[in-house]
Amino acid sequence: MGPQGWCNADSVEQMQRHVGSRCSGGCAGEGIHGPYCNITSEETCLNQCSGHGECMSGYCRCFKGWYGEDCARKKAGEEMEPGLDLSTRPWLKDVLQQVPAAALEPPPSSASSAAGAGAGGDGEGAAGPAASGRLRPLIYVYDMPPEFTSRMLQYKLVKHICAYREFDEENSTSLLAGPYSIEQYLHEMLLLSPHRTFDPEEADFFYVPVYFSCFTWPINGRADVPYWGAPTSTRYSNGANMWLAAKRWVQANFPYWDRRGGRDHIWLTNHDEGACYMPTEIYSTSIMLTHWGRMDLNHTSNTAYRPDNYSDGLTWPGILDGQDVKTLYEGHPCYDPRKDLVVPGFKHPAHYSSSPLAGAAPMERDILLYLRGDIGKHRLPNYSRGIRQKLYKLAHENHWARKHRIFIGEQPEIHGSYGEHLARSLFCPVLPGDGYAMRFEDAVLHGCLPLIIMDRTHALFESILDIDSFSIRIKEAAVDEHLPSLLKSISPEQIERMQRKLALVWHRFAWGHGTLVESAYRKAVSDNVAAIKKLHREQDDGTKSLFPDLHPYQPVTRFPVHADAFATLMQWLHGRIADTRGPAEGGAG
Repeated sequence: MGPQGWCNADSVEQMQRHVGSRCSGGCAGEGIHGPYCNITSEETCLNQCSGHGECMSGYCRCFKGWYGEDCARKKAGEEMEPGLDLSTRPWLKDVLQQVPAAALEPPPSSASSAAGAGAGGDGEGAAGPAASGRLRPLIYVYDMPPEFTSRMLQYKLVKHICAYREFDEENSTSLLAGPYSIEQYLHEMLLLSPHRTFDPEEADFFYVPVYFSCFTWPINGRADVPYWGAPTSTRYSNGANMWLAAKRWVQANFPYWDRRGGRDHIWLTNHDEGACYMPTEIYSTSIMLTHWGRMDLNHTSNTAYRPDNYSDGLTWPGILDGQDVKTLYEGHPCYDPRKDLVVPGFKHPAHYSSSPLAGAAPMERDILLYLRGDIGKHRLPNYSRGIRQKLYKLAHENHWARKHRIFIGEQPEIHGSYGEHLARSLFCPVLPGDGYAMRFEDAVLHGCLPLIIMDRTHALFESILDIDSFSIRIKEAAVDEHLPSLLKSISPEQIERMQRKLALVWHRFAWGHGTLVESAYRKAVSDNVAAIKKLHREQDDGTKSLFPDLHPYQPVTRFPVHADAFATLMQWLHGRIADTRGPAEGGAG
């Protein structure tokens, strides 16, 4: 780039301006910062390699003798020496956590295994008391080859995608909240959970981490390789082949898939249309954790993004012996409430810091119905099944904003704080996008009652929680000009009852595990407490409380992490242990 280019200038100050402008859009690589991308920081890995390895853009290069995706395991018989000296890297104290002692214990003896077998009595039956200090269910997390997980993080070359946390140029850690960040978050939380076991023989469940959503974007959208299946940008084909390759690897290297036919294996399918194109040989028995609870058997894709339209199919010479990729996944629903679970997406506590549930002063709920975001103006008609487009048209043609305080539109049309608007709304629509959309989380975490408009589709935790007690569901065909009258017909007393029900369970729709998430929630509450104290000082009558004793949403000063989304998932899995066993093992069969 000339005599004062990157390689030739003596300092960044001498560098030509146009050189610096190449970096002005932000530094793509992990751990690189500054206007000239010349400032380096720690990079992000699973539990920062447990202090027993060096992080290289998502991949842990373990120290000698240590192994595993998080470098948490040591070869048998070798000394368990301490990890990194954190006095030299103090910024890791906030993120590097001890691997649970339960997972580090040697495999239990046959006697202790029998003690934990429960009613089955053979070590394979229903859940019973585990050894002291152990929490059922016990979950074995496969150390997958890098091409399924950490290599995706190395290839992505975009900081804010495929991750839920990052280091800034000063090595301070902050949370991210991308639409697919649960992929890495859930993986890390399982690795750090007391439910984790290093002994697959005692495991109740097996988690198979596959970073398909990270592959989907940005890797598939920008790179020439790798491809799973045909070398095309058809992401449903990539996904189906990637999942199948992961299953085949597990089956070839471990005996546990064949032991129960995969019934005790867990997969996260957190992309837009979830497990709709999961290979049938995996889907038919395994547990799917998904955001997309679509239940109809004969389904077609609803996405408006053509590379995701799994109904199109694809044939390619030399791939699947020339068969259409649809042969891998035809014949099953996207979600089966008997074996699968619709789980929330990951939301940063700062996202709902305006909520009274995070200690903010409650605002008058003067908005009847609120939806801000993509309403399909420039999308194909099948986007959102046409529901968002219909709502938008009805709202504007019938002047719902002026007549009923119903606001439907995109951000340029509805100005102001999104969180504050949600905290002022009585009802919030929960409807599809290209598949799932995190509208239920937005509603519940702000104390807004969900208005569910998704036929044949379960909302979050609908199979295990009584969401009907704090939400309303209407048919897609019932969205018409009478919607305002319908909402206004619900009495204030009924609304208050629903709000009180929501207040009992809202935390189950938020992921609260992890030191960073807990500290972020504490900060949100602390900031809100300070703001409320300031308001009290400014009031004429300083004794008047901003939270009346009978208000449905009383302030919470500490997040109930024992009853968050992760804990809810563990409780559900505990109840499903018997379902994964056959009759010979004392299970449900």
